[in-house]
Amino acid sequence: MRWRRRCAKPVAGPGNRPIRRGVAGIPAAPFSGFSRPAAALNFSRQEQEFPVTTAQQTARATIQAYYDAFNAGDTDAMGDCLHEDFVHHVNEGDARMGKAAFAEFCAHMSETYKERLTDMVVYGSDDGTRGAAEFVVNGTYLKTDPGLPEAHGQTYVLPAGGFFSLKDGKITRVTTYYNLQDWIRQVSA
Repeated sequence: MRWRRRCAKPVAGPGNRPIRRGVAGIPAAPFSGFSRPAAALNFSRQEQEFPVTTAQQTARATIQAYYDAFNAGDTDAMGDCLHEDFVHHVNEGDARMGKAAFAEFCAHMSETYKERLTDMVVYGSDDGTRGAAEFVVNGTYLKTDPGLPEAHGQTYVLPAGGFFSLKDGKITRVTTYYNLQDWIRQVSA
C-alpha cells in the first residue's frame, strides 16, 4: 500500500499495516492510522532507537544555561558558558572576538533593551559540537541605539534563533538571527 502525500508517506509494513517515514526516510513511531490525534502518538520507541548522547545532552544543557542566564540578566553567568576562543556573530555588524568584547556588547544591550526569551526549543548535535535554539524575543526598547529609530519604551515580539559551536562543553561561537526590518516596523509604529 503506497500513498502519495506530500507530508507523511505511509508504506506497507509488517502485516500489511501502514508505517510512517520520518525525516530522511527514518521510520517514525508506530502508526495505526490517520484517525489517531498526533498528540496521542507514542514516540518512546523512536527515542529508544535513537537515544540522546551524553555529548548532545551537554551541548543542550550549556545552551540552555546560556539562555537561562540571559533571561535572568546575569551576563557573568552567560560568560561562564563561553570558551576562551569565543566569537560572537550578530545579525547586523561585525563579529566580536573574545569574552571581553562580548561583555561590552552585553553591557550595551542591557542599557538599551530589556528582553526576555520565551517559547524556546534547544537542539544539539550527536557529537555535542554544534547546537541551535529557536525562541521568541519579548522586549522593550529603552534607549536609542545609534542608527536605529528613537527609543521611547516601545515593546516588540520577534521570532529569533541562535546557532552554536561548542568545544569542551563551552560555547565557542554564537550566531544570532532575527528579522531587523520586522523589529524596526514594530518600534516605529
